[in-house]
Formats: sequence, C-alpha cells, structure tokens
Amino acid sequence: MIRTGYVTTKGALVRDILYPKETKFKFYRDSLIFVGVMALVGIFGFIGTLPKLIELGTDDESLVDKSLDLITITVPPALPATMSVGVAFAIIRLKRSNIFCISPPRVNVSGMIQIMVFDKTGTLTEDGLTILGLRGVLEKGFSDFKASIKELLVGISSQSNRHQTVFLNEALACCHSITYVNQELMGDPLEIKMFEMTGWHLDETNYGGNSAIAGDDIIQAWVRPPKQESGNVGNELAIVKRFDFESRLQRMSVIVKNRSTNNYHAYVKGSPEMIATLCKDDTMPLGYDEILRDYTVRGYRVIALATKTLE
Repeated sequence: MIRTGYVTTKGALVRDILYPKETKFKFYRDSLIFVGVMALVGIFGFIGTLPKLIELGTDDESLVDKSLDLITITVPPALPATMSVGVAFAIIRLKRSNIFCISPPRVNVSGMIQIMVFDKTGTLTEDGLTILGLRGVLEKGFSDFKASIKELLVGISSQSNRHQTVFLNEALACCHSITYVNQELMGDPLEIKMFEMTGWHLDETNYGGNSAIAGDDIIQAWVRPPKQESGNVGNELAIVKRFDFESRLQRMSVIVKNRSTNNYHAYVKGSPEMIATLCKDDTMPLGYDEILRDYTVRGYRVIALATKTLE
C-alpha cells in the first residue's frame, strides 16, 4: 500500500501548516480563572446578603438590582476592554519599529521572552551557503584566516605546519557523505561546498558501492587531488568506511587509506564543542575557545575538523 496526500509524513506537515491547531495561551487561561473566581465571590456574597435584604423588606426589583451591582463590582466589566486596549497600543509601538504582528494574542507572550534561539540556515534564511575561509593549525596555535588552502600554504616553511595543512585539505576532501546522481554532486550543501573548495575529484565510477576490493579493504569511493597539484596538497585517498552524521553525536567521520603510504587515517567533522571533547589537551591549538566565541558571536556557522593516524 502506498501512502499519498496528507497520510504521508510530509503531507501531515503541510496540513499542520495550512490548518494549525489552536494555540492556548497561559495568560488568557489564567485571566479566565481569575474572572471565574471573582464571579464565585460575587455569587457567594449575594447569597450571604440575600437573607438580610429580605429581612429588611427589600422589594424584588431592588434585589435584582443589588445582585447585579455586587457581581459587576467583583467582576470588572472593563477587564477585557482594558486588555484589548493594552494589546492595541503594544502593536502600534511595534509597528513604529517596523515590527508587524499578525496575531495579537502573541504580544503578551512575546513580552515574557528572555531568550530567543534561531534555527540554522534554510529555516529563517535563504538557501545556499558560502564558505568565507578557514584557519589551519600551526605549532603555536591557529594560522591567519585564509580563503583557501593555497593561500594557507603561502608563507608556511615548517614541514610540520605544511603536514597539518595537508591533513586539513584531505579532511575537507574526504569527510563527507556526498555522491554523484546523474553526474551531479548531491548531499548536504555544506559538504558539497567544502569538497568543491578543495578542487579534488570524487571517483565512484570504478569503485562505487562495495563492488571493488583493494587488498582486505572494501573501498566505497576514491578522492583524488588535481593532477598538477598531486603530492603538494594531499595524496589519493580511498574511503574505507563512513560514519554518517548523527545529531546526537554532533559529528560524522570517515576512515581512509592513503594510497601512497598505505596508512590509515580517521577524519572527523562536527561542532567545535564536540570536536574539542574528542581531542587531547596537548593537541588542542592555543586560543581555540576565544576564536570560536568570536566567530559564533558574529553569527558564523563554524565547523571543526580533526584527524588521527590509525595503527
């Protein structure tokens, strides 16, 4: 049986958007409880004074008049109007600041908000990502902010620092779950942008899926640097195992085999906070927390990468 229309998961989501459920606000519920309690106070007050009024010989018309007076005194009839006027003035003040409200009941709720959290790119912002740049790890901390790996390599003379930059480039090239569909790269937009930034090539034509075996390894794909740069910014890598991204773990990782050295490396990509917990203290670059705080305060989406050579 095939589900269609509103029976599917996406259909149910569209239905909830088109026909949202009524939102019950605590403020209005508490207001109704207050009015109900005051009404009970007025009724019990009238019942308590009723015998005294009859004893004094009050006529029926006066009894009704006094009962209504007592109820309207305890239950302020101007309360709904006062609340509506307050909301109306709030909407006018918001409009002066170019903030438009299409649901007046939410004004009271927004006045109690202390923290606002925005979702990631695509929900409140336009589609598409742009990579501003990257920072490599040097012996004494981070490198300067550069737009590409080529710019990062310029001026680096230390062999150790160059190796770190090569590892960074290899991590960008292989730590992903993208694939070719009809000769077009498909997958997470961030991973596609990171891979395209390296200029490397993803080869699944001869080694697609689990069909090709190299030694004891089942190769899922190869990533190769441009021919003119081979040996300078990385070696040909075989992706042996992928561990797809999990929101609970806040990371994804791959195990690759370097074709030139036959060494195995693990590359991991994820949130900077999670990656920091996976690295030893003596391997963490200086100023990690300060740089991360600076970028996040400015609203950038920051991704951290790490590597480890496996036995």
